[in-house]
Amino acid sequence: MTFTKKAIATAKAQTQDKLYESLNSPPGQKRLFRIARERERNARDVNHIKCIKDDEGNVLADDNDIKQRWKDYFEKLMNEENIWSGVLEKVPVNIGMVKEISVDEVKKAVQGMKNGKAVGPDGIPVEVWKLLKADGLVWLTLFFNKLL
Repeated sequence: MTFTKKAIATAKAQTQDKLYESLNSPPGQKRLFRIARERERNARDVNHIKCIKDDEGNVLADDNDIKQRWKDYFEKLMNEENIWSGVLEKVPVNIGMVKEISVDEVKKAVQGMKNGKAVGPDGIPVEVWKLLKADGLVWLTLFFNKLL
């Protein structure tokens, strides 16, 4: 690594450390929410247009119209009468077929992720998971095992 790249990486790491330390103070939390809002706004580009069609096939792009459409959809879906015998099928549970994910596996995976990369669909940067340390790893492990 050249001297310039090393100096830039060091300065970037120091700035990130200062940012993470400042998150415990009210101004730091305010700054965090500002950054989150900016990221969310930046995600609203041409590739992330939010739209949905209504019952008549008209395209809805307004956030309130979209929320109302989803509300109407789920009200109709959840209040529809279905014929059911009242007997649940006995489906065998897949216990023991797949080994549970361990905290060490999640820790190794998170540590192996590079900082400063683009966030995924959840919008959570890897630096957040690294910052949460043990509590975050335990939560993430439980979450992955529930998915599994």
